[in-house]
Amino acid sequence: MPRKTTAKATGVWEKEQRSGVWWIRYRAEGKLKREKVGRKSDAIALYQQRTSELRAGVKLPTNMRAKGSTFLEIATEAENWYISHGKRDIRTVKNRMKRLVREFGTQPADQISPARIDQWISKQDWSPATCNRYKALLSKTFKLALAAGKVAINPARLVEQRTESAGRIRYLLPDEELQLRKVIGRRFPNHDPALTVALRTGMRKGEQFSLEWPEVSFERNRIYLNKTKNGSDREIPMSKSCREAPCPMCTSFLCAWNGIALNLRERAATARSPIVRLIAYKRQRGFANPPFVFDLSGEYTRTYVNADDADVPGFSGNWKSIVPTGAPTLALWFPKAAI
Repeated sequence: MPRKTTAKATGVWEKEQRSGVWWIRYRAEGKLKREKVGRKSDAIALYQQRTSELRAGVKLPTNMRAKGSTFLEIATEAENWYISHGKRDIRTVKNRMKRLVREFGTQPADQISPARIDQWISKQDWSPATCNRYKALLSKTFKLALAAGKVAINPARLVEQRTESAGRIRYLLPDEELQLRKVIGRRFPNHDPALTVALRTGMRKGEQFSLEWPEVSFERNRIYLNKTKNGSDREIPMSKSCREAPCPMCTSFLCAWNGIALNLRERAATARSPIVRLIAYKRQRGFANPPFVFDLSGEYTRTYVNADDADVPGFSGNWKSIVPTGAPTLALWFPKAAI
């Protein structure tokens, strides 16, 4: 079967082969004119328009050779777009954009070809996934510039995607988890509860440490995430070990108070968890100070911490209803089932 060939169009040519950027040329007032267009179909249409205007005696624009926008200009506009649209990865976008600006910043945006982009990405010592992230950012930058009329085409769209590995699911073996806990217990003992929650839920670091109590339901054994990396909501079931893990934030507070409250009784911790669990938790963490108190009726919680008796940690500067001496006490309250 004969090879399919594309008919050549008069006055239209591709200056750089396989770049996807097409130019037109024609004579006006005895001078050869050239214009950079973009797609071949657009170049053919513009060439026909220019020849029709010349036959009709229409004066051509005087600024056809005016300098276009630089990559720095369209990169700044793209970065502002990410900020105005509330994208969560704006910090990553800024870091990547800095590197792109260092490479392409002073160049006219409409003169950056797909081959130029592919060549620069290929020189970097990056994984295929990182290469694709930079290509995606370049493509989004040019897409926004194309919509604003700053460029004729999106050259990054023509750059071939790198093949990424499918990845694998990897769980810690029991002995690996024990070894990890030993190191954390020796160097960062107050982070052990955070490790338990991370292992049992699979949450990302940002998701775990931005979690708030209204997003945790002990009644349904669920954690609701509405601030995920990709912007979608996610629901995570809580296992028994996750439910029994002490609150990492409360544990950090008590680790600090355990040293400074050595000779003071003005600080105490109260919780609605069973007293047996409180005692076991205190012994496990080695907390000699401050004292732990079980809020049996929940009256202290409603009176001094949260009027709705909600699972919201809080502080109080007066504990006269629980401390018989009436001494002012700064208490840290743990929600139910937190420890």
